[in-house]
Amino acid sequence: QRGVEGVAYNHATLDHRTYLSDDSLSNALLRNMRTIAIIILLPMLDCFAQLPFRKNIISAQNASPAGICEASNGDLMVLGFTRTCGGANNDILLVRTDPNGDTIWTKTYGSDSDEYASRLVNAPDSGYVIAGIVDVWEWDSVAFVISVDSVGDVIWARAYKTVINVHDMALSDDGGYVLCGNIGNQPPLFEIGSYLMKIDSEGSLLWSRSFAAVARDLTLNSVITTDDGGYLLSGTIWDFDEDLVHGTLIRTDADGNLLWTKTYRATGGACGNKLAFEGAVRAIGGGYIVGGACYQS
Repeated sequence: QRGVEGVAYNHATLDHRTYLSDDSLSNALLRNMRTIAIIILLPMLDCFAQLPFRKNIISAQNASPAGICEASNGDLMVLGFTRTCGGANNDILLVRTDPNGDTIWTKTYGSDSDEYASRLVNAPDSGYVIAGIVDVWEWDSVAFVISVDSVGDVIWARAYKTVINVHDMALSDDGGYVLCGNIGNQPPLFEIGSYLMKIDSEGSLLWSRSFAAVARDLTLNSVITTDDGGYLLSGTIWDFDEDLVHGTLIRTDADGNLLWTKTYRATGGACGNKLAFEGAVRAIGGGYIVGGACYQS
C-alpha cells in the first residue's frame, strides 16, 4: 500500500481539438457512410447463464465488437469497428437493434486513418458517447470522443493529443465524462504512463491527472464513480524486474486528486504469480467487486 499525490498535466501536453477543424486528422474523419453490417454476437445472459438468444449481424471483413449498452426503451446499442467493404482502413461502427437483436439501423464513422472504438456510454440527453483511438501518424495515435444523438448523428467530436489508449470511460455525476488509459510519445523513447482525465458534456478538457508515482509501469483499465462523486480506478502494475504482475486500485476525489492506492499480489499456488485487474463495480451494501485474471508465467 502506497499513498501518493496525483500529478496534473500541463494542458499543452494533453490538448484537445475538434477533428473537423484539423487538417492533419483529415477533414472527413467523421463522415457518415452507407449502412453496412458487422458480425457481432449478442448474448443476453440472465443470472443463471442461460442464453435467451444469439444474433449474427452479418458483416464485412475484420469486424470486432467493442461495447454494448441499453437504450431507454430497451433497444441495444452495439459498438464496434470494422473494415468496410473494399476499404483499407478500420472505421467505427454503431448498430442499434431491438430487444431481440434485430438491426434497426447502422452507422459508421471514419477517415483515411484507422479508428478503433473502445467504450460506449449512455449520455444524459438520450444520445451516446463513443471513445477510442485513431492512428494519425507513424508510431502515433490520439484518443477521440464522439457524441451522437439517438439516431447516430454526430453532435460533436474531440481529439486529445498524447493520449495513445482509452481503456474505459464513465459518466460523471455532473454530466461530464472521465476517461482512463495510457499516454506516451514517439520513438525512440517510447515513454508510457497512465492517466485519468475529465471532459465536460461538450468534450472540452477540464483536467488530467497522472499516476506515474504509484508505479513506473502502470496500466489503468477501468474507472467507475463512487458514492461521494469521486472515482475508483482498477489496473495492473507490471514488475518487469521480478517478472511479476500486481493488481491495483486507486481512489480519487471528484477532481482526480489521489486519496489512496492499494496493491494486491498473487499468492502463488493455483493463482500463479501474476494478478491483473480489469474492472470493478460497486457492491450492494458498500465496497467494490473487482474482476481480473491470475496466471503463472
